[in-house]
Amino acid sequence: MDDGALACIGQAAFMAVQRVGPGRVKHRVRSLWEADGRGGHRAIFEWRAEDDTFRVVAPVAEEPLLVAATELMAALQAEGPTAFEEVRERVLAWYGRESGVGSR
Repeated sequence: MDDGALACIGQAAFMAVQRVGPGRVKHRVRSLWEADGRGGHRAIFEWRAEDDTFRVVAPVAEEPLLVAATELMAALQAEGPTAFEEVRERVLAWYGRESGVGSR
């Protein structure tokens, strides 16, 4: 991906896949990044493996969409879906409702 295409991405989540048994894996979001408004990106949350929590790396604006996204992440963490497909479907459904853009 060239720098121009990367600059068009508003948010990016990086995932970790951990083997937890024969034929079983656990997925975790390792970090969440957002556009910095200057063509680059900055980390805003990082996963802490030692206690399975997220650390705030940078201040986050309290805009309504971000608040709603934070609530979704808290709900997913509390409910504990284990399959990537389930999390993906929930996020896509939420994205279509909250942003008005619709799932792709």
